[in-house]
Amino acid sequence: MWKAWPLVAAAAFGVIAGASLASAQTVIARNVPAGSTMELVLNETKVGTASPDPLGDARIPFKVQDSSGKPEMDANVHVDICDTIRRVVVVERGKPAAPPEAGCTRRDVLGLFLVKSVSNIVVDTGAPIPTVWLRQGSVDLTIKAASSRWDAMPTGLVVFGGAGVGMYRDQLFLLCGNVVDCHGSDTRTTFTLGGTFWLNRYIGAEGAYVQPLDVNASGNGSGFHFSSVLEAHFFTINGKIGIPVGRVRIYGQGGSNYHSAQLSTTQTNDDKQITTGGVSTTLPGGTQTIEVKTGGWGWQFGGGLEVWLKSSLGIYGEVNRTRLKGDSVEGPQGELSDYITTVLGGIRFKIGKK
Repeated sequence: MWKAWPLVAAAAFGVIAGASLASAQTVIARNVPAGSTMELVLNETKVGTASPDPLGDARIPFKVQDSSGKPEMDANVHVDICDTIRRVVVVERGKPAAPPEAGCTRRDVLGLFLVKSVSNIVVDTGAPIPTVWLRQGSVDLTIKAASSRWDAMPTGLVVFGGAGVGMYRDQLFLLCGNVVDCHGSDTRTTFTLGGTFWLNRYIGAEGAYVQPLDVNASGNGSGFHFSSVLEAHFFTINGKIGIPVGRVRIYGQGGSNYHSAQLSTTQTNDDKQITTGGVSTTLPGGTQTIEVKTGGWGWQFGGGLEVWLKSSLGIYGEVNRTRLKGDSVEGPQGELSDYITTVLGGIRFKIGKK
């Protein structure tokens, strides 16, 4: 594309702004003062002059073949600053540049540029050290709206809501115990609400509420049947590390959670009939309900990605592994010790300005 020193390569990005599209081979001088004139000199030939537009951009078409007799050339670039003239001098390597006119100050652009028949050259003449952007093809200097820029990535407060599934590792096994004829599911629809505060594009802190639907199990044994329900929800506090890629931010997270759960088991025993000395007696059955409430701290980790459709609206998807652990806080002695994996997706909203 072009040859230049690393310093010039870095400086090139500083001149991508303004308003217009150049498709023909053109030199565009930027920051030309109102009332001044731009001149273009190729080797020792004055190619043309132009006046700046309201944005301070002046354009002069050129053909490298006409100046050098070749379809391309390695060139140095200079800018002469005069009272009412901004002169861009493009000189083929190995050829001397005409000296600046009296009263003009020459500023050299560091580097060597490969100018082809399709090259467009953008020169910032207003900087103390001029910078050059050389493009092999058309140049689009239109200012993009903030909402359409692919590097837009919100910081500050972002709120979100989502849904998905939560999969307990052991809950159905724990609820059924050793009863063979037991049915239920420990994969449940799960909802979440929360907020993230991004200190910058890479580091954030998050709080969220997660609510899986209840786990239900029911079974039958010899002379009894039962049903159990686990109702659990938890609050999470996470640190987040993000990697922005355009409008996508890939992130990992980890932290702590506090769960609150209630386990309720209702068991009904059938009537029993016993015979003693030829006399039959019926022992009535009965129904008993036991409720245990637990609470406690655990850990979690996970990751996901978010895609920002607009500067204030995005979608996300993530997977988390959460350790739920705690002792009884009300009712009989008991504990909850299990893991839940959540796969969630939803919408994010940016609050306030970026």
